[in-house]
Formats: sequence, C-alpha cells, structure tokens
Amino acid sequence: MTSKALRRKIIDDGVVLLHYGDSKDIDPENYSDFRGAKPALKGFNDLNENGGWVIADYPPMYGDDREIWMGEIEKESFHTYSNESEKCLIDHKHGKSYSHVHNYKALKMKGQKKFDKNKNPLLRLPFGRGTVFRINAVSPESLISIYEERGRSPVVESLEPFELELICHEYLRKCPKWQLDYLVSPIGRSMEGVDIVGRSFSKDRTIYAQITAQKKRTEISRKVKKLLACQDSKHDLIYFGPKKEPVKDQGVFFIEIEAVFDWMEHKDEMKEMRKILLNQ
Repeated sequence: MTSKALRRKIIDDGVVLLHYGDSKDIDPENYSDFRGAKPALKGFNDLNENGGWVIADYPPMYGDDREIWMGEIEKESFHTYSNESEKCLIDHKHGKSYSHVHNYKALKMKGQKKFDKNKNPLLRLPFGRGTVFRINAVSPESLISIYEERGRSPVVESLEPFELELICHEYLRKCPKWQLDYLVSPIGRSMEGVDIVGRSFSKDRTIYAQITAQKKRTEISRKVKKLLACQDSKHDLIYFGPKKEPVKDQGVFFIEIEAVFDWMEHKDEMKEMRKILLNQ
C-alpha cells in the first residue's frame, strides 16, 4: 500500500506499474501463485519489447481523484521502481513474496498527458477487465485523436461501431417513414445479428435493424441472413450499411450509413450531436 506522496510521485514520474511480488523477475510462468499475473505480465512484456500507446488509470486514493493519463511506452524501459524512504503501511499482510519496501515492476511513458473523462466521452467506456489488456472497444485512431487534442475527420468511417448505432437509432426516431417510438432492448445487445429492436406505436410495426460498416460480402450475407430470421408481416427489417455494398434482399430495407451521416448536418440537434461525437 503506497502513501499519498508516493502515489503522486508515481504519476508525476510518468510510470505504469505492476505489483506481483517484489522480485525483478518478469517471466509470466513464474507467477502461477498470483491471480491475474500471467496475462498482465504478458501484456507488460509486449509493451516493454515493442513499445505502444497506453491509457494509465490511477485509481482514487487518500481522498485524491482518479487520474487518467495517456502516453507512449518507451521500448525496453523496464525497471524496478521503489522509494527507499517509504515502508509499506501493511506489508505484514502481503505474505513472503513482499518486502517492507516494495519494488514495483515499471515501464516509462513519454509524452504523457492527463485527460478528463467528462470532456472525452470515449474515455468513459468500459475498456476491459484486468490489469494490462488491449483495448478493443475504441480504435487506435480515435484514441490518438484524443491524445493530439484534435477532432476526428468528418466522415462516417471516423465513427466507432457503437457511435454508428447511436446515429442510426436517432435517424429511425426522427425519420417520418419509420417513427421509432421506443426500444424493447438495449442497442447493440438485442439478439444475435440485430442491433436495434423497437416499436413504432403510430404505425403498429416492430423494427429490427442491423447496423454495420462491414464491406466483406461473406460477412454481409451472414448478417442479412440473421436479420431475415426476424421476418414477419408486422416487422420492418432494416440494414444500415456502406453505400458501395448495398443489400438487395427482398424484405430488407437498405439505408446507406453515409446518407444518415449527411442527414445529421441538416438538423440542428443532430449537427450538435455529430460535433460532439467527432470531438470538433
């Protein structure tokens, strides 16, 4: 357990740390007794060998707020990190693998910057579970645009999959042809092969929508097949996809994602939403 001063020093020094025992060993195979250590050390070693971008999440302690920092890990920057003047406050509880003065396994960030999650909605996403892991929820391009404090390009391809789902949902709500009134399950997690399930009360129709930027025909065919499984006389099946890969299956309405993105520019509230999503 670090002191408040040591926590501050760790952040100010721009290091990311692991603490599985106090040895300098970073071979994952030697940490079978530590829960979660193997995958964490594998990720740690990958960063040490190859470098890479990281989001470092320093949890709240001693009344201080959580801090989110982004930076680039320097290759082969592994070192042990400790403060000889500070003994662990509860070292006797840790067991034989720990000493009175902790030695942390550390990597050095360069160009690190602090970011506010409230000003960068993408940083509020649940990126994953574990100590060290790859982020799949957000593309590297989006994260680098946050780091460089610039907006993303004003094209539909700049949107993350969940953002594309959001704008298509708004389109279905506001477009007179569809008049989606309410959802009957969360966006993106409705059922396999369907991203939106909702009702148009005025039209007495249930809407099933698949939303994707997918351009591979085999994948498109697979998605359409799953969408067609929802076919019924009172259902509208909608496939949102790229203009260059239209869906022509009978019973499925095809809407270009580029058209939805352009539509946002002509409605004030949607223009504002687009601006926020692209961080412009």
